[in-house]
Amino acid sequence: MIPRALMIPSAFMISSARQRWASGLRRYRSGACFVIRMALLAMLALFAMPVGTTAQATGNPPDSVRSGLQAGYVVPIEGEVNFRMVALVRRGVREALASGASRLILDIDTPGGEVTKMEEILAVLEQLDDQPVDTVAWIRNEALSAGSVIALACKRIWVSPRATIGATVPVVAGGL
Repeated sequence: MIPRALMIPSAFMISSARQRWASGLRRYRSGACFVIRMALLAMLALFAMPVGTTAQATGNPPDSVRSGLQAGYVVPIEGEVNFRMVALVRRGVREALASGASRLILDIDTPGGEVTKMEEILAVLEQLDDQPVDTVAWIRNEALSAGSVIALACKRIWVSPRATIGATVPVVAGGL
């Protein structure tokens, strides 16, 4: 008996192998075409989405927020929420009330910070509930952790198109 490896394939074996290969290629092509079609459809849907106004795309507050800036007061909340941030917000609220501002805008760009300092900022913002001051959180880049809670304490939240808000879970250093 001749070992199978040394056998010369017959014409039938070659043609059936080609058919199997061709049918597999057709299945592969149809799967690849499906993936390509879905990718093109996704790209088309992405580019067909409406684009925001140029004022929003540049990271500036929307016109409805900017319209009150002559009677408003902007307090930047940038970097880590700590004791300096509490002092800055206290001073900003005090000056906004003294100047008779109708709107207090918190320009937020923070990865979060200390929970106790966040609670102090919330207590300061709570003082404005009885005042005729409209509080607006403008999230320019990110408002994570304590920053998102501070934003939620405001009466309005405006978010830039590329901004991130969320992750409101307290982070414990070193585990439990």
